Amino acid sequence: MKQSIFFKTFGCRTNIFDTSVMMANLSQEQYEIIDQDALADIVVINSCTVTNGADANVRSYINQVRHKNAHVRIYMTGCGVNVQGQKLLDDRKLAGVFGHSHKEKINELLSLQEPFYKPGNLKHLDESIVS
Repeated sequence: MKQSIFFKTFGCRTNIFDTSVMMANLSQEQYEIIDQDALADIVVINSCTVTNGADANVRSYINQVRHKNAHVRIYMTGCGVNVQGQKLLDDRKLAGVFGHSHKEKINELLSLQEPFYKPGNLKHLDESIVS
């Protein structure tokens, strides 16, 4: 049975592209992308941390999703990983945190059973091509 997954993107065009890379690498046999976070088994947040307000928006969104769906598994990627990812993971608000260089391995990460923090390499260049 496929798991439903919702992607929420905060920030710039780079984050929009990064979300497209994750979607392109997602196993269609295992996951179905949906357009409602309240119905998702998994929510992947591509975060932004340009300002304190951006960080606050991400935290607020995590709380909103948890309020709507207590059983959802939330993962965080994007710029906020290095700023607030570890704390949110320690506070048990996230199932996992992964940096830019891990987004092409999204299937492996979503299959991990234990919480994880993988900040990755900021100099990574994607190999994926998205349309």
